[in-house]
Amino acid sequence: MIAFACSLLLLLPLEWRSVVLPGEASLRGVSVASETVIAVAGDGPQVLVSADSGTSWKIRTPHHVGVTDYRCVATPTENVLLVASAGSPAVISRSIDQGMSWSMVHVDDRPAAFIDAMRFWDATRGIAFGDPVDEEFLVLATDDAGQTWRNLHCPVKPLEGEAGFAASNGSISLYDDSSLVIGLGGRADGGNSRVLVSRDAGQSWTSHEVADMPANATSGIFSLVIRESGFGIAVGGDYKLTDQTAGNVAVTEDHGKTWRLPRGKRPRGFRSSVLWVTSNSTIDPGSDAGEYWLATGPTGTDISDDGEDWRPLSETGFHALSRLPSGAPIATGSGGRFAVLDTAD
Repeated sequence: MIAFACSLLLLLPLEWRSVVLPGEASLRGVSVASETVIAVAGDGPQVLVSADSGTSWKIRTPHHVGVTDYRCVATPTENVLLVASAGSPAVISRSIDQGMSWSMVHVDDRPAAFIDAMRFWDATRGIAFGDPVDEEFLVLATDDAGQTWRNLHCPVKPLEGEAGFAASNGSISLYDDSSLVIGLGGRADGGNSRVLVSRDAGQSWTSHEVADMPANATSGIFSLVIRESGFGIAVGGDYKLTDQTAGNVAVTEDHGKTWRLPRGKRPRGFRSSVLWVTSNSTIDPGSDAGEYWLATGPTGTDISDDGEDWRPLSETGFHALSRLPSGAPIATGSGGRFAVLDTAD
């Protein structure tokens, strides 16, 4: 079955179909509410919403003093939209009408406050993660679709220089109904990257080193996906050395407790986002070939059937990945680029 799946992917080549959105921002966040409603966010600041699967877009940016960049975006329902700023002040804004009007629901004006990622398990429960403030990782939780946020205590102490990366809103992975894994980097001593793991929605935490993914001020884990089975992929590397493959990928089989290198080839360079595409695929919704992995970054996009062996998909690179409920992968990048991955004509 694995060989059959691989052959289908090779016989049916995929390509990105790109459009340029209004404003041409560097789009670092993308969230899918349904097959039709998609939201993206980036610098400028800029937030855009599509209600027709990405065919047309409306600018829906909330404007707050001091906010120049939105890198986190979440759509727990078709109408509810949340964005978080990158940098100080750390602001979370919420809309209940697809961005036509906004309310500021969380503000942290401490200079060190910086929100790296925001994800939702379902229509009401979500998590936001940020860099350390007062020697504690910033973790926020909501149980009411983002109307209110509360601080969660994480007893794992950050190492010197350790923080998250806000390149793709991808440094949090959620699975089942209460588990999460957060990827870190930035270590001053150049040691291995770490992950924070919670199996109870942030009430208790453990930390684990990620072998062969060293961390410094510009390197570490930028994105990760953990499946309920326990298998997962972390990608990253050094964003200033975009062609370097060392330290750009690691594999776990136990929900992030232990990590190793993939058994085959790595992606071709620094990668800021990883995506697992489920069987509702644009290739063949009824076949196992619909399950595969994507990793993207400035130098291109790579594909893997099993997360263990990677090969080039395209020279086109992006910042962030997501997928529609039907399975079609989507991506955002610099210059206001939005793209859908589809079979080539």
